[in-house]
Amino acid sequence: MTGDGEVDLPGVAPETGISPSRPAVDRTLLLIAIVWAIVFSAMYKSPPIYHLQSIPEADTTLDPNEAPWWELTVLPRVGETLARQIVAQRKQTPFRCLADLQRVRGIGPKTAQRAARFLHFPANDSINKRTDAPALPTNPR
Repeated sequence: MTGDGEVDLPGVAPETGISPSRPAVDRTLLLIAIVWAIVFSAMYKSPPIYHLQSIPEADTTLDPNEAPWWELTVLPRVGETLARQIVAQRKQTPFRCLADLQRVRGIGPKTAQRAARFLHFPANDSINKRTDAPALPTNPR
């Protein structure tokens, strides 16, 4: 104990109260924090930019056999995972009608019915001329 009421601690500089090895510990902790930030930023990526760039025109319908997955996400109840499953399924067998869309796991009768007014199937266009196709939904912002 010094004369003015301060306690002398071994390994601590009396004028600063910081251990001489403290800067090395601080640098190590900073390095660990940077590494963790890099690891977690790689694990939790933001959605891809191209997903938001290509939204179909309001007066068109989509062909589920040709549309890229990010355009299929504008359909009701269809997110990225379901859109990618549609793309994978059409590679095996193209969709000829709305009922074929239900081959995709996650698309049942209700989801198919909600998406029906936004889809067209070119194989059936000669039979089913669609002149009254409604507009696709847009993202409200």
